[in-house]
Order: sequence, then C-alpha cells, then structure tokens
Amino acid sequence: MNCAGLDWEPVGVDTAGDETHNSQWRARTNVMGEVPVLEVDGQLMSQSGMILMWLAETTGKFAPPDNQRFEALRWLLFDNHKFTNNFAMHRFQNSRTPEPVHPAILGFLRSRGEASHAIVEKHLRDRTFVAR
Repeated sequence: MNCAGLDWEPVGVDTAGDETHNSQWRARTNVMGEVPVLEVDGQLMSQSGMILMWLAETTGKFAPPDNQRFEALRWLLFDNHKFTNNFAMHRFQNSRTPEPVHPAILGFLRSRGEASHAIVEKHLRDRTFVAR
C-alpha cells in the first residue's frame, strides 16, 4: 500500500484470540474468516492474490505488461497454493495447537515448504524476479 503511494490505515485483527472465527466478525468482515481484508469505498475484498491484482490494475503500480499478466497470475496462484498453504500449516501445527504435533507431521509440512522453495530457487537462477 505504501509502495503504491496510497493513503491507508491498518486495522488490527486478533488472530491469536480467534477473532476471525467469531461469527459476527465473519458476517461483518469476511465470511471466509481470513485476513487480509482490504476495504475500499465501503467494499471489502479478501484473498491476498486478488488484492494484489486489484491494486496493480487500479493503481497501475507493479502491474506486469499485458503479455506477462498470466505469468504473474501463475506465480500468484503458486504462492497462494504452495507457499502460503504449506508455511501456514507448518506454523499453525508448530505453534498454535493445544497438544504437541507428531514430528512426522511437521516433517511432512516442512518438506513441502522446502520443495516450494526449491522450485522458486531454480526459477531464479537466471533471473532477478519471479515474473517480469
């Protein structure tokens, strides 16, 4: 938001206190129970990839050229499916469960995160950015 030169104000959400699981919060803010949520002119938008696409298309900042739009989208979806999913699950299982998680589960989740990193590392061997 800052890099796009937008005037904005953050609103804290108590995810550790399960605010996003509250039925009133979900009805008012995001039925999916997830953050981030971007509010623009009274309209609420969720899902980080969609928010990034909206920001790029409405501000003209960071938007790829038309011939690279689908490549950028491909990496946004990869990020959402591989990075965010794998790392979030590992973080949650490692720190937010009431009972210790079996080490094999953490090992499995860690290996999936490392595999995601390996894909990106290979892609970045001969380029500076994931998508240009």
